[in-house]
Amino acid sequence: PALAPAAPPAVSPSVGLRRSTLQGAAAAGGSGCLPVDGSGRIPYVLFASSLFTALGSGMTVKFFPLYFRSDCNLSPEHVQLIYVAVPFAMVACSALVQRASITLGRVQMIVLCRALGVSLLLLMAILQLHSQYKGTPSIMVPIYIARTALMNSGYPLEESILMDYVPKSSRARWKSLESVSQFGWCGSAAIGGWLGDRYGYSYTFLLTAAIQGSATLLVATLLPLVPRREADGAAQLRAEQGEATAVCEEGGLAAEPAAAEANDGTEAQPAAARRTKPTRRNLSAALQQPLLAPTADRCAGAE
Repeated sequence: PALAPAAPPAVSPSVGLRRSTLQGAAAAGGSGCLPVDGSGRIPYVLFASSLFTALGSGMTVKFFPLYFRSDCNLSPEHVQLIYVAVPFAMVACSALVQRASITLGRVQMIVLCRALGVSLLLLMAILQLHSQYKGTPSIMVPIYIARTALMNSGYPLEESILMDYVPKSSRARWKSLESVSQFGWCGSAAIGGWLGDRYGYSYTFLLTAAIQGSATLLVATLLPLVPRREADGAAQLRAEQGEATAVCEEGGLAAEPAAAEANDGTEAQPAAARRTKPTRRNLSAALQQPLLAPTADRCAGAE
């Protein structure tokens, strides 16, 4: 005798609402189902944050050589030595930040490094406006190197988070959006040059710090969404994707018979038969069927 189907497990109201939403998307013919939670906005937040950061950086980064040359009275050779030291500081700071992110968390380290970088830029602006150390190379140059290293040390962590929460099929599209940030970085240089000529570099530093501070607050909204440990985040994401895929398939199977009846009014054939593809495993099973058929006939006769 045929066995009665097992009763479905009890589902909480929140999970049931989530499953019904995914099933509705599958029945509506959606191309894919994603988890209905806050993780879907993580790539958008990262892109907006990088765009604002690039807009702020473009206003000042291209004019730091002029600042060192005119306000700090450094020779061109000394200015170039500064830009030789900056990449080494960035490499060392990035290595330390990535090591610390294993314990403290990736978003936590991104927010911390950006907050420190913005604070150092504010310090440069304050010293330039109201201090006797205005244009002092021994103070301004180390602050600039530390600020640049901190602001750029979180980029590998941002890319890591982006690759974790973006499907493989759309990673290239998200990476191509970096060109938009680069365009903004170049476009804001015109505004920074105008402000520097009209009001001085100090006000340009203040405006850049304000824009980058806003971008830092935007990244801080990801603190409750991205787990502190990367392994926990990967496991959680795999579980959510597996649940979403299962619910989408369930919704698609439930919608297929109804769609077939609406089209031709005939009884829809089983969904499993329509979805079966001639794979190597199916062919091997078909070859074994003649060997198993006599045994099945004898069992039927015994009943």
